[in-house]
Amino acid sequence: MIRLGYPAQNLTIPETTNRTLRLASLRNVERLKSIVRENIADLKNILRWNAERGIGLFRIGQDLALFASHPAFPYDRESAHGGELRETGDLSRKLGVRVE
Repeated sequence: MIRLGYPAQNLTIPETTNRTLRLASLRNVERLKSIVRENIADLKNILRWNAERGIGLFRIGQDLALFASHPAFPYDRESAHGGELRETGDLSRKLGVRVE
């Protein structure tokens, strides 16, 4: 089966997974966590929107979890966002929308 999709940004709806901030702002942990949470919440909405329209693939942009691999990343990503990301993965599987 061929799954048609698109990369990183849906220009039709206001949801986005590309909120970002500057590297110098990594010290603002609460703001960083908030941005990642907003990106994950919008990813769920994008997945639902895609499923309703038969779009079977969405390629996530690199800003979903900002600077996650950077050595200066200030908190444990798994404990902060692991549950939300697992829920998103479950939703993706339930809807049949592949995420890359």
